[in-house]
Amino acid sequence: MQNDKKFKKALSIFCNEQIDNMLQFMNDKMGAGGFLPVYRSDDGEKITYHLVESYPKGYSRSPSRAGVHFSKTKGKHLWIRMNLNQFLRNMKKEFDTGEYVETFFTEYEHIRTDPVIGHFNGHWTKDLMGTLAHEVAHMVEHGIVPWGEWYKKGVSENSFTENFNWVPEEHIKNHNPKVGKKTIKGHGIAFQTIYAILREEFVNGHESFQMPALEEVKVRKSKWTVNRRGALARYYLNMKDGSVIHAGHIRTHRTGYSVYSRDGEFIENQDTISGARLILEEDIRYKLSIRKEQTYETKIF
Repeated sequence: MQNDKKFKKALSIFCNEQIDNMLQFMNDKMGAGGFLPVYRSDDGEKITYHLVESYPKGYSRSPSRAGVHFSKTKGKHLWIRMNLNQFLRNMKKEFDTGEYVETFFTEYEHIRTDPVIGHFNGHWTKDLMGTLAHEVAHMVEHGIVPWGEWYKKGVSENSFTENFNWVPEEHIKNHNPKVGKKTIKGHGIAFQTIYAILREEFVNGHESFQMPALEEVKVRKSKWTVNRRGALARYYLNMKDGSVIHAGHIRTHRTGYSVYSRDGEFIENQDTISGARLILEEDIRYKLSIRKEQTYETKIF
């Protein structure tokens, strides 16, 4: 189990480093007029984003996603969800057997045969990098224009010209004649051009990529063990003495999170999951302290 956590931690470190590198590279290329201020750090130097690492059970490879999201806690932000399940299995297989694990990286039909942004065979780490480049291209695509501007006729063509005037004409990609420059959406000219830049810089010229060494990866035991069924999650608190205690339940709904004790008693609502977990922890620790006092009194009297 500890090794599983190290595998996931290594993938997390690798993905964050590569995403940072790709975003910074595009930021340097486009300059101050590229990414909108809302996606920049306070000093304007770094492009900020939120990475969600997904390991869905029962799926060999469900698609990753990226773009712009809005939440109560983060506001408007660049967002990327990486399904790392298949890559985790490939990493474990190579580690356990010492064999070279080759995979096939595929793409959408209209760009599949392009020599720059099309499909390829290669090491599983190159497959991962191709997926990262694809999703980062979506973050860049939506991080440089106001929301929905690519979808407006007339406006999108001007936006493309302004944002990509530094790209030589022969490097502009457009394999979707149904889209063109009038309404740049989906996997059209804006996405393809960004994706081609990232693929050429970070992916295509490499055979494989070095993952962080497991012996150098440090993981800490999580405070919580969660058994999730739909919107309702059962929470167990991992104690320092190694014991595991059922703390209660948290139900996710559209407006926030409802916290329940392990007896099913409603405690209160919270806007954030971190707030809900804190309430749950305070409740169970209080009840444990009461039980400890009662046990002590019984022994004394």
